[in-house]
Amino acid sequence: MSAWGVLMGGQDEFKRTLALYGYAHTPILLHGLLTILIMLFYPPKIEFDIQSYTPNQFVNHVLAFRDDYLYSYQLVAIRSTNYAAQVWSAFSLVLGASALQRISYLAGILGGCLYLSLLWGGGLLIYRILGL
Repeated sequence: MSAWGVLMGGQDEFKRTLALYGYAHTPILLHGLLTILIMLFYPPKIEFDIQSYTPNQFVNHVLAFRDDYLYSYQLVAIRSTNYAAQVWSAFSLVLGASALQRISYLAGILGGCLYLSLLWGGGLLIYRILGL
C-alpha cells in the first residue's frame, strides 16, 4: 500500500503507515479471540455412531456428520464474524491509506484491493503448494 500511495502521487510516512496496518488488522485479531472463546465455551455437539455399515451407508453417515458440523450455529457465527472482520479491516485500510497518503478514495480502493488480493492469494497459493 505504501508503494501504491507513492506511485499514485501521494506522500509516504512509514511509521504512520505501519501503525495504520496494525489498526487495520485489529478486527481480524478480535475475530480470532472470539473464535477461541466460542469454541472453548460452546463446542459443537454432534454425535457420530460407529456401527457395522456398508460402505455406502458409512459414506452417507459421514456426509450427514459433515453437514451437521458445518452448519452448526457455532461455526455459522464464526464464519459470519470472519466475513465482518475482513470487511471492517479492508474498509479501515482503504480509508486510512487514502487519508494518510493523501490519495483519492478510488486510488485507495484500488491499492487496498491489490494489497488484499496479494495477501489472500499468496496465502491460498502457499496452502495449495503445501497440499493442506
